[in-house]
Amino acid sequence: MIKNYLLLCTACCSLLLLQSCESLNDPGEIEFKNSILFNLRTGNMPQQLFVYNTYPLSYSFSDSPPFINPDEAFAGNAKITITDGKNIYNKFKLTYTDTITKNRCYTNADEIFIYPNKEYSIEVESNGQLINGKIITIGDFEISDIKKIEGGDKDRLYFDVSWYKCSGAKYYKLISNYFYMDSVITGSKDGKFVWDFVNIKRVNSFYIEIDTLTVSDNKISRTLSISLKSDSLIVYVEAYDFSSYNHYYKGIKKVGIENAYGYLGSSTIKSSKVIFKN
Repeated sequence: MIKNYLLLCTACCSLLLLQSCESLNDPGEIEFKNSILFNLRTGNMPQQLFVYNTYPLSYSFSDSPPFINPDEAFAGNAKITITDGKNIYNKFKLTYTDTITKNRCYTNADEIFIYPNKEYSIEVESNGQLINGKIITIGDFEISDIKKIEGGDKDRLYFDVSWYKCSGAKYYKLISNYFYMDSVITGSKDGKFVWDFVNIKRVNSFYIEIDTLTVSDNKISRTLSISLKSDSLIVYVEAYDFSSYNHYYKGIKKVGIENAYGYLGSSTIKSSKVIFKN
């Protein structure tokens, strides 16, 4: 699954890691020692939970500001518990969100199934503080159809993607991963470039706020375009709740949690693959 909000998390970390104040000469004490980013994903998807140390403003004047690399401020000794009132999940391990940025997160060591439209509570022990929050997870939905549209630009393929409305969603992300073989420079030999055909991957992402959509018969549609050279396509439709929106887009620094900055939100992600060339 796409780690769809990695860029948002990275940008948000820069804001969360530093607690501002009115006077630069007297930064003062921070209110909360931790900043957390919890997006519970419904279904049996691996969870990605982020816990950071919150630094005072004075750190921004140090030789190596921690906000340059969010992983420098990652709280690696946090204890996490998620419960639905009946089941308790408290076995988490550290992993990397990807192999390039090396940003870390907590993920479940055992399988966790997060149900839609259900209340969950979290507790996090970090830096001597107990963080807690509650949330009712977002609803479930399905992609109903991916239909090719004829016409348009000669060098593009167009598809109409339709999905059912997700209860509790404030916005969606429509992400298209498409693949094709192309000739690229793969190296050099004897002072000459070496060309070879390799499989190319391209990604497009669209932010879709629910208030801007026309919804009929409980369905939502969106048109996307990909390269004419493509041989296959994976479509992800990701629904996010109001907590995610209020934190990332409205700038509310504490949503759904106590004793920390950040937010507790939920999302539902669906995908479908289309192969149209052998």
